[in-house]
This record gives sequence, structure tokens and C-alpha cells, in this order.
Amino acid sequence: MIVENLRWAHEQGLNVLPRIPVIPGFNAELSDAEGIAKLLHDIGLDRVQLLPFHQMGERKYEFLNRDYEMTGVKALHPEDLTDYQNVFLNLGIECFF
Repeated sequence: MIVENLRWAHEQGLNVLPRIPVIPGFNAELSDAEGIAKLLHDIGLDRVQLLPFHQMGERKYEFLNRDYEMTGVKALHPEDLTDYQNVFLNLGIECFF
């Protein structure tokens, strides 16, 4: 449904900016970037914002007395995602943080 809505919004001429959280163990591999970039390219989108994973939510889980499954996972920074970003750039998609 998300992809359908994204496609529809683009077809309607709406200003769409996909914002992609990059999360270790979920979508931080180059193969993930390739799949996302191809999807956006096929839809016709030419801009994307990457949101590197961070640990800012950990404290919220503590306050809620819930387990935080990402404890100990290293935060990502833009310099960690150069190759990831280049996947989008190589398809002509403006990619920034």
C-alpha cells in the first residue's frame, strides 16, 4: 500500500520526498539500497533523504519499562553511508542526509 500511495502521489504531481531510515540488520546493506533506489527510480522520483540510525530512542524505552532491541547497535553517521548514498546517486537520484 505504501508503494501504491507513493506512486499515486507522484503521478498527481505532488511534491514527494521519501525519507528512508537506514537501520542496521534491517535495511543497511547495499543490496537494500539497490532495491529501494530501483523502486524510486521506476516510480520516477528523483530525490530521497537518508536518516541514519541513532540511539536517541533508547531512553524512551527505559521510561516505558520496555526492552530496547537495538541496545548496543552502533549508530550510523553520514560518513558511514557513502557507498549506500552512491547507489542512489548512480541512478540519478539526489540523495542527502
